[in-house]
Amino acid sequence: MYRGYVHWAPHPRVALAGEYQFEAFERQSVLMRGNFRGLPELRTHYLPLDISYFHPTGLFASLGATYVHQDATRDDLSISHDRFWTLDASIGYRLPKRYGLVSFDVRNLFDEEFYYQNSFNAGAQQLPRFQPSRAVFLRINLWSF
Repeated sequence: MYRGYVHWAPHPRVALAGEYQFEAFERQSVLMRGNFRGLPELRTHYLPLDISYFHPTGLFASLGATYVHQDATRDDLSISHDRFWTLDASIGYRLPKRYGLVSFDVRNLFDEEFYYQNSFNAGAQQLPRFQPSRAVFLRINLWSF
């Protein structure tokens, strides 16, 4: 895996972030349950770009777009290619005295359809990196000191 990133604050209230990540995954074919075909080779390029705004009152907002280009080779040597963009948005409020934050988040804002294969460990549960459909949720983080 290779990764490079840049974070920049051009203004005290604005933050920009850009990243490039390349992940190459190879493994010997393994037997899996059901109709799943193993993925002996998986090559994925990620390009996430984010902009965030922070107001002194505690309000904040962020918008992030991620481009993904993935090539997957299956056990039967068929190859699938997928390229897609996802857009995520968030708006929230930082509680006074930094006791926490509350945010309203939307993942995959435009409900983009894609066939993304995660390079996962079949023996462990993992959260998906990308939502296959629009996901809306309220997040509350509380801290005590």
